[in-house]
This record gives sequence, C-alpha cells and structure tokens, in this order.
Amino acid sequence: MLNCRTSACRFADNRAFTLIELLMAMGIIIILSGMILVTIRGISGSAKKQKTIVLLQKMDSLIKQGLQEFDKHDHISGIPDVINNNLEKKDIEVIGRKYHMRLAFPQNFAEATTVNTSLGKILLAKQTSGQYIPASNIPKTESAELAYLLFTEGSVYGVPFADSDSFGTDTIKDTDGDGLMEFVDAWGEPLRFYRWPTRLIRPNGYIESAPDVGATDLIWRMVTSTPPDEITLRRDPDDYTKTVYGRIIKLRDRNIINLTGFFTEGEFPTANTYHTFLIVSSGPDQILALEEPSNVAEFGRLARPTQEILDILMPGGDPATINDNKADKLEALYETGLADNITNLMQLEG
Repeated sequence: MLNCRTSACRFADNRAFTLIELLMAMGIIIILSGMILVTIRGISGSAKKQKTIVLLQKMDSLIKQGLQEFDKHDHISGIPDVINNNLEKKDIEVIGRKYHMRLAFPQNFAEATTVNTSLGKILLAKQTSGQYIPASNIPKTESAELAYLLFTEGSVYGVPFADSDSFGTDTIKDTDGDGLMEFVDAWGEPLRFYRWPTRLIRPNGYIESAPDVGATDLIWRMVTSTPPDEITLRRDPDDYTKTVYGRIIKLRDRNIINLTGFFTEGEFPTANTYHTFLIVSSGPDQILALEEPSNVAEFGRLARPTQEILDILMPGGDPATINDNKADKLEALYETGLADNITNLMQLEG
C-alpha cells in the first residue's frame, strides 16, 4: 500500500469534494439555471406584450384617422323611407351613422360582401383573380384580414389611409394560407377587430323592461387602462340622451315601422350601450375568451364573452345578478383566458 507523504499530496486529499457536496453544488446550479430561465421568459413575454401594444396602438391611430374622415360626411343616404318619414333628422343621422359605419368598417366577410362594401368589392376581385382562396379561409382570421385590406388598399369615402405601409413584416402573416395577409400579435396569432363591442357590457343585450339591469363594467375594466364610469357604459355615444332607441321602439309598437332585417342587434350595436372600436390580441395563452367577430349566432360581432365568462358573471344565467359580488367575480375573471388579452385601449407600460 502506497503512502502519500508529500505536502502536495496531502493538500489534494484535503481539497477533495464529497459526494454530498457535489450533489449540493449540482442542485444549486439547477436552481439558478431555472431562475435565469424564468427571468428570461418573463423578459421575453413582457417584450412581446409591449410589441403587441405598439402594433395595436398604431392600428388604433389609423382607425381614428378613418373616423375623422367618416365624420366629415352626411350619413342620411341609404336609410329606408319608412324611417326617414317618421323620425326627426337628428334621429335619422344617428341611425345613418351606424348604418354607414357598418359599410365603412366591416369586421367579417359575410358582412363585407352582403352589404356590398368597398372592401367587399376588393375581396371579390381577389377571389376572381385567384389571389384569395376561400376554401383555405379560417373564420377567426377574417377581421384581421379585413383590417389589413382596409388600411393598405381600402379607404373611407375615397380617402386612403396615411402611413399604412409602415407595418413590420413580423406583424403581418397569412396564417390560414388563404392568400390574404392578416395582422398578427407577437405570438403569431391573428388579431380580432370589434366595431361595436357592446356585449362586453350587456352580455344578454338590452332589456327593454329593465334598462338598468344586466349591464356591468367588470369585463371593460380588463380591456382598457381607463374604463368609463358605469353611467357612460349605459349610454350610446351617438345617442347620449337615450332618445332615438325609445322613439324607434314606440313606432315599432304602434306598427308604424318594421325593424326586421334593419335595426336589429348585431346588424347594429346593443341599444343604449357604450361602444368604441376594440382590437384584441389573445395574449400568450392564445385564448380569446370572446366569441369570434364572425360568429353571428352568438353575437360575436358585438364581442360577447364565451360561456365560461358568462357563468362567472351570471351564475344560473340571471342578468339581475351580474353586479353581485363584483370583487369575487373580478378575481375569478383574472383566472380565465380573458386575463392576458391585450387591446388597443391599453397603454404602454413604463
């Protein structure tokens, strides 16, 4: 048996690591690596959120540009004579504004082509030329595709959009392969565009017999940095005195006008309810938690929440309970896919 008597050998013996020490060192390295990975992911996620907000705010700026042009024009034309002959001009202007806004800012293909909008004509031309392939279309992409067509090839009353060609290539993709480009968020998902998101406030629609029942600000708090007060949420910004809808209903009840196929919810916004243009990213979890803008049957055109959200807002489906236990409901909503949605109504952080 050899004996180690030199000082160098004895030093080596004293510096050797035990198995426990090695395992502890490896454990520390693994923990630190995990912490670093989580930090990197957090920084990456925050950067993607900020990038998406920048895109949404640019789109919001272009929409406001279009609205400025839209507001320069008279909106009386195209309104049925039965309404023109029975309402005052100021009331007809309110109805006409909504009618023409639907023409100027369609949010799904059926809407764009059925009412023969300028975007619908562009869409049909692309289909005729083979550039657009309907068989490949996925409905959830339609509002993002129409927004891209509106900003890059469309116009409002013949006036094109300025600075619409400055979008980065990473914000535009054809995710469904139908030949039409879409605006996408930083996670590569198509954005959704809602012209009148009134069902966020009144998930069950306007209740004529109980106009103050069934409206809430809970979801609106989650999609904007500065939500309006509850009184504002219960008013149509085009009809702040809440008179037009009441007059139309009286004419309907007296059988003077027939609203079928014209002044109906979905084709128009929910009565006496706040609305503003809403563009939504489903965020990192890619769960929208809202009905798609193309979903007519479930009031997706008005951004109605999905059933999971409705069950939180109104247990048992009773609109009268929508504002009960608001703190608990808001906490529950932040556990759903709605919580990480990003919208054009949010501000950049920092």
